[in-house]
Amino acid sequence: MRYYLKKTFCVEFTMVAALLLPAMFAVPVRAEIKLPPDADECVRWAAEDVRAALQAAKVEPENADIDVIIAPAAKSGIEAQSFTIERTGTAVAIKAGGAGGAMYGLQELAEQISNEGKRGTWSRVAHDIKPTTQQPFVEIRADNMFIHVYPLELNNLEMWRAYIDMLARNRFNLLDLHGAYDLRSTSFPNLYPMLVHVPDYPNIGNEQKQAANLASFKAIIAYAKSRGVKVAFMNYSANDGKGGAEKNAPSITGVPPEKLADYTSKAVTLLIHELPDLYMLGFRVGESGQDAAFYKNAYIKGVTDAGRTDLRLYTRSWQTTKDQLEPIAQVARAGFDIEIKYNGEQLGLPYQAMQGSNFGSYSYQGYLDVPADYQIIWQVRANGTHRFWAWENTEFIRRTVRTFTLGNARGFTLEPPNAYFSTDPADYYRSTEDKAVYQYMWQKYWMWYYAWGRLSFNPELPEENLVHAYEYHYGNAGRKVYETVQHASKIVPLVYAYRFVGPDQRDFSPETETGNALGKRKKNVSALLQFMDNHPMDERSFAGIGTFVDDQLASRPDGRIGPDIVAAKLHEVAAATRELAASVPALKGTASSEWRLLKPDLLSASWLGDYYANRIQGLTYFDYALKTGRETEYKTALDLLDKSEQSWKKLGETADAIY
Repeated sequence: MRYYLKKTFCVEFTMVAALLLPAMFAVPVRAEIKLPPDADECVRWAAEDVRAALQAAKVEPENADIDVIIAPAAKSGIEAQSFTIERTGTAVAIKAGGAGGAMYGLQELAEQISNEGKRGTWSRVAHDIKPTTQQPFVEIRADNMFIHVYPLELNNLEMWRAYIDMLARNRFNLLDLHGAYDLRSTSFPNLYPMLVHVPDYPNIGNEQKQAANLASFKAIIAYAKSRGVKVAFMNYSANDGKGGAEKNAPSITGVPPEKLADYTSKAVTLLIHELPDLYMLGFRVGESGQDAAFYKNAYIKGVTDAGRTDLRLYTRSWQTTKDQLEPIAQVARAGFDIEIKYNGEQLGLPYQAMQGSNFGSYSYQGYLDVPADYQIIWQVRANGTHRFWAWENTEFIRRTVRTFTLGNARGFTLEPPNAYFSTDPADYYRSTEDKAVYQYMWQKYWMWYYAWGRLSFNPELPEENLVHAYEYHYGNAGRKVYETVQHASKIVPLVYAYRFVGPDQRDFSPETETGNALGKRKKNVSALLQFMDNHPMDERSFAGIGTFVDDQLASRPDGRIGPDIVAAKLHEVAAATRELAASVPALKGTASSEWRLLKPDLLSASWLGDYYANRIQGLTYFDYALKTGRETEYKTALDLLDKSEQSWKKLGETADAIY
């Protein structure tokens, strides 16, 4: 704390006399949150969070003593996204290697102030500030949202600003925009004709609408930059946007196939010239029907013509080959990233479980070999598994994020629950009251974003931080709600991992489907018998029903997890979910409304758990009956299958009441 001499006496006092005045005449200068004079906007924004936390603690920000020091890594030894919080007495210093690290340091400080509960004076608050040094576990922590069209969602700037604020506070540092996506037809229209006017192709797109749409995209990127978030954009379709081989298909853009590379290169040049802060530009190779030469003539040429030596390029490994992508990687001047599906288009296990030739480009194939001219970004396709119900399991996420360093990887991009769906609560809920709880549907999934973002930055984040986040939303009931969510969130991933219907998101919606779909391995058996022939997602760790029964009858030891253990676990967490949910005390105001929408999600998951537990057990007994001819097992099977049906009815009643 700085001091100065209070001059209340005559000006003739000499300096010596002034220095000899009693200490009672010295008073502290009012301190503050001291930022570098040239601090980036994201740092100034995060400082406002600290001020808000101080005011909530009944401390005027001017009475704090917080110094933010940003020094390049070469001088400070601190990486740009990293920070250190130091405390000497009541003086707190945040040291960072860049604006991003300073922003995260201020956010950490704000969270500590909010969580510690000390109030009234800065000295009391400062006393419990915990020194810490933090650096990101992975470089890229991306949210993989899709750009919806009809209407073009890019123009909803209010929504994007709120979304980017949320991402930044949860330490995501990349908004990975894919698309476009047409929810009505589930196709992927070409975005370039919607964004840029190419003079050589004057009839492609509406010039006025293109200008307006491009202005919105510029605004999104600028706002993201002000929050320390970079933006990547991957255009899926080279031509007609319908998926599949489109090389010779009629073009909805009006561009003849032989002119498509030329049009694309010119559109790319114009787009990135207008978007100088775009961090990455992407394209999808596998379903385009185009070879590597097309992307060199279209994207590489477009980037070169724009003079953007700093722009990274990226693509997906889906339905293409390493041999086809490597030539593109070799000529990408600023680097090339390949997004690889983490576990197909679902999220059932917290590690890369899909391996081997059976899964093809649903897995990582040979892309992990090094050295390589590219780097990997793990694409966590989670929206196939998690579409409607709020979900967050801390243990699962901790384990998952630790695998994001596998291979030559920079990090991950996470598909959120709303990736392919509307952000409007009115499209989900029945009642007017429920539709009004959230302005945007993704706000219901706040715990998803918090846990994935924070734990991927720091997998060692104390569990109490997550509990405090729940207490912020649910008050004194926060810890109980947290425990309920933890139990309920074990169900859906385990259901998918064991009742593995297929790796594509169109194969199975675990939350809403019974799992009785006929599989590819046996098409001439009933759905019921096919359920017994299940092959779990990871057959190295899990034994399917048929395999388990065969081993038991043959007295063959097998250390894998079988249907008995899976069913017991599902029953256990389902019962615990309902018990904990019933023990959550009455809430008021916003907390009550949020809990009103969260509780049915958790109860729905619990009934789903019982449905699958009973069905798995029932069909295990049914398989025993078929293979031994014993009537006892047959009767037990019928009883369990009846219980599974009753559980499904309860699931339907719970979800249908609000959705």
